[in-house]
Amino acid sequence: MFIGAVPKEVVGQVLATVPFDAWGNVYVGCSGSFRFDRAVKMRHPECRVYSNDVSLLTCSIGALAMGREFPVKFKGALAFVEPAIDGLDFRGRVAAVMVAAAMGNFTGKNEYAQVHFRHYREHFRTFVDQALPKLDALVAEIKIEEFYAGDFLEQADRAENSGGGMACFAPTYKGGYERIYKLVNENVEWPAPKYGIWNPDSLPALIVSLEERHIPYCVISDQLLADRTPTTEWRGSNKPVYTYSSNQAASLRRRLPNEVPFKYTPVEPAAITAESKVSMCVVDSKRMTYLKNVYLTKGIEHTTGQINCLVLIDGALAGGFIFAQTRFGDKTRELYMLSDFAIARERRLSKLIPMIATCREVIQPINRRLLIKVEYIVTTAFTTKPVSMKYRGIFELDKRTADHLQYQSAVRNQSIQDVFHEWLRKYAGQGGKPDRQGQAARAEAAGEECALHDAAGV
Repeated sequence: MFIGAVPKEVVGQVLATVPFDAWGNVYVGCSGSFRFDRAVKMRHPECRVYSNDVSLLTCSIGALAMGREFPVKFKGALAFVEPAIDGLDFRGRVAAVMVAAAMGNFTGKNEYAQVHFRHYREHFRTFVDQALPKLDALVAEIKIEEFYAGDFLEQADRAENSGGGMACFAPTYKGGYERIYKLVNENVEWPAPKYGIWNPDSLPALIVSLEERHIPYCVISDQLLADRTPTTEWRGSNKPVYTYSSNQAASLRRRLPNEVPFKYTPVEPAAITAESKVSMCVVDSKRMTYLKNVYLTKGIEHTTGQINCLVLIDGALAGGFIFAQTRFGDKTRELYMLSDFAIARERRLSKLIPMIATCREVIQPINRRLLIKVEYIVTTAFTTKPVSMKYRGIFELDKRTADHLQYQSAVRNQSIQDVFHEWLRKYAGQGGKPDRQGQAARAEAAGEECALHDAAGV
């Protein structure tokens, strides 16, 4: 999933294969962070770029870039913003919208989310002051002819009337925009444009409509359409990204695997007993990539992290997990678990691995290495189901969207061996026999895709 910013690699592919200079007028649907709009203008300065979106964040930045402004008033859960930004002009209010949008990531009822929300609230003006230079730098790079606040489908009419083409980057799941900007949407008064809720199932019909109207087009999506060959394909995230365009040039990019095979002994789940000894070792990213390519869902280009850990039971490999410092939360208090895997489904081994990843014995060396004090482990499960059976009972559900679940867990004040015995008692069955109860749930948990956060843009 990508919302707001098309992956940079995809932008490069599109610029290399789509003749925007022949279009002349480029009408962008769903400009988001204006990454594509800026790239087209930089590559083809002679092109006239017309941007579009419906979110308050993008609309306010677009207005600022065009030298316009409109009323923005914070209310309800964001009413505290008004006294915090008293005296600031429209530019300052746009920066406040940027900060409020970031706060939307911490609207959960758990302690983790509430602590972060309070921190934003207590230091809101400081965050606004820090956002202003970033806002100024972004606006300075936006060289567009016009910004239209409204339904992106209406950009097709403008493209047709001007003899130009349309580049479209619609949300990849229904209601995605509404979920992402819920806090801002419900607590800010502004002249919001009217638009229809986009259903990704309508993508084929949109392409047919553009073709029938002879409008040059470039449409980016995570869907592989049955009756069309994509112009470009990029495999560098949890889902491939495809481009469908009206020209015939083609491009395929894939990050080359960077792995080193090595010899190891896989654990026998039935042989695990209460006397088994559990340990953890750190390996390099090339060896971890090799294991992920063996045990995780095929076709995923796995993201490397900072710390790669393997879990061993009696010297045999049981699974592993990867940590990276968070990109969006408090880097001094939380770690992001990029992925975790178990080598077998039996005895709910998939629960043991993330449990061990949260124990103090594992985290303490990381604290010393990174000079931080981790209190929470955060991860994401990409699934359309309401709960992840792998994380259920050991992590707390923090946020639910249409295609992924955000989880977090406080660091356990336990040793690795203590966590192992807890897992053995709660989940693994008795007497070395596989626990047959909940077999379907375990199969689902083993097949879940863990987070590749940097590839989503969420």
